[in-house]
Amino acid sequence: MKNAEVKEKEPVDKNTLSRLVYSKWLFRVGESLLNRKTAPEICTASIIFDASLEVIFNELVDYYYVKHDAKCFQRPLGKIYYLSTIVKELFAFPGLEPRPSSVVNLNEVIRFHDLRNQIQHRGFIPSPPQILDQYELTKTALKEISEKILEINWQSISLASLIQEEKIKDFYRRAEEYYNKNKFKESALCLVLAFELAKFKQKIDIAGSGISRHRFVGETSKSEEIKKICSYIEKIDEEIEIIKLGLNYKEFRRYDDFAQINILEHFDLIPEEINEKTLQELIQKHEFAFVDNEQLLKDWVNFAVDFVLRSVIQWETLQRLVPALKDLSSLFNLE
Repeated sequence: MKNAEVKEKEPVDKNTLSRLVYSKWLFRVGESLLNRKTAPEICTASIIFDASLEVIFNELVDYYYVKHDAKCFQRPLGKIYYLSTIVKELFAFPGLEPRPSSVVNLNEVIRFHDLRNQIQHRGFIPSPPQILDQYELTKTALKEISEKILEINWQSISLASLIQEEKIKDFYRRAEEYYNKNKFKESALCLVLAFELAKFKQKIDIAGSGISRHRFVGETSKSEEIKKICSYIEKIDEEIEIIKLGLNYKEFRRYDDFAQINILEHFDLIPEEINEKTLQELIQKHEFAFVDNEQLLKDWVNFAVDFVLRSVIQWETLQRLVPALKDLSSLFNLE
């Protein structure tokens, strides 16, 4: 008896992947708002979680239409299907395999979609427990739909594709991969490398817009008063730079406190490329301040995965690179 031929899995369609990346990005934005306290932020988190589900359910409609020849799901050009309509049709239609009801609770999806409608259209303010319940449902639904119906590993969906610069993208992608493997030191190192390269490029982009630290480098005066003045101006310049970079002050400090102690003090220059061997050498050579508390390290990486991506996308979206500085940027292979 001949061995049965193993059918190779078809590559993921680019449009499908783009939708899943968008859905995951929305989910992460909502997740970042969970610990906020104001009513607008709580409401926004609920609306974003609902939007994340709506994106993946729209992908589900197209999946059944193409893969199962379910012509009833063919959508006329320009027609919009809202989440409640999509969910009800998917759950009511016979013969779909895998069945949506096997991975998602219809009533729960509709309940939280109704909550979102009350928030957006009636000004209802949800309670923190309601948002946490919606968060858990959304997290589970996204993973289950992706893996058990679309057959795409949810963790493998990389948000690095949202980054334009290839070197920065590569560091961020590897940070995600290490995080998914619970290798938090490696993930932290790659996140810092991605952020610092992006920050360096952004500094070039905003050069000439205010106080520059290089004015005070090399100060030779032995006067203690002059040294104190220079040190004070350096501190002011550092604070101004955070504002010029468009960063949330407290978020940047949380990032920088960890990065400076554990990683940046060990580098004269941030390397443009780093392979697995050199990465492991760096990890073994330098101890992390949180080495004895893995939960603190994991919490920081959880924060930095979101903070780094938001910062990089913001910088790449709003560029101010003047022609005279483009040659300087190319010297560091950042174009």
